[in-house]
Amino acid sequence: MVAEPALAPAAETSEDVGLEDESSIYELFMGILTILSLFVMAWLLFAASPQVATILASMDTVFCLIFLVDFVRSLRHAPSKSAYLFGSRPGRTLPMGVFDLLSSIPAAGPFRAFRLFRLTRVARIVKGNGPAAIAREFFGRRAESAVYVIVLMAILVLLFGSTAIAVVEPNAPDSNIKTGGDAFWWAFVTITTVGYGDRFPVTSAGRFVAMLTMAVGIGIFGVLTSFLSTLFLAPKPEEEAPPQEAVTTVQLGRELAALRADVIALSRALAPQLETSDAGEAADQEGSA
Repeated sequence: MVAEPALAPAAETSEDVGLEDESSIYELFMGILTILSLFVMAWLLFAASPQVATILASMDTVFCLIFLVDFVRSLRHAPSKSAYLFGSRPGRTLPMGVFDLLSSIPAAGPFRAFRLFRLTRVARIVKGNGPAAIAREFFGRRAESAVYVIVLMAILVLLFGSTAIAVVEPNAPDSNIKTGGDAFWWAFVTITTVGYGDRFPVTSAGRFVAMLTMAVGIGIFGVLTSFLSTLFLAPKPEEEAPPQEAVTTVQLGRELAALRADVIALSRALAPQLETSDAGEAADQEGSA
């Protein structure tokens, strides 16, 4: 009988080497930013207004900086840096690290497509852990999740707030927001609740956008301030003692061992007396017989 050939093992990706310990919440956050960055790139291809194109290009630069920081972080935490950069088996596995680096270079527009490979990492985590486990981690690590939500909200408001102002303000007669750079600057100082006053909307639509931007900005930085206050002012937790159940189990084992030794010693001490007693009872029974 001819033995069936053994199946070849599944190809190992560089994601399986050094990135398996990443936080699911962090990877999900980076996946959402990846989708948003690809949306910005697609929008940039069809942007008819030069002001909007300037804003989208600025947002793409922001995404590049974020992804570059993520690349450095992944490279630093990878147990095998060469496996992360070039794949565990160069030529047969994808060089995920190289793809991450190339997609993070601001001037390398065509390499933005490599950001699609970031989504495979998110898909692997969601498939491996399941939505329920990710939801439990999200609510279990509330501080970390709150930071990611704040950053995501700030990026969304900065993107859509500046774009909306760039659409409604430049053509107004008394407008002082004429370029995409003006709109981006206005959105940034508004969302940070600074409000220099050098740029401001004059149309009704622009003022409505400004109201929404200021309201969201106040909420974002209010949550951020509360988080930082809790982080720095909360008392440091004491050193964790070993679990009480584990301590009780160890103590119980030691007590049982000591008790067993005492029983054995007592049995040995009483053995001669028991033998004498048994012999006497046997002699009495023979005499009575």
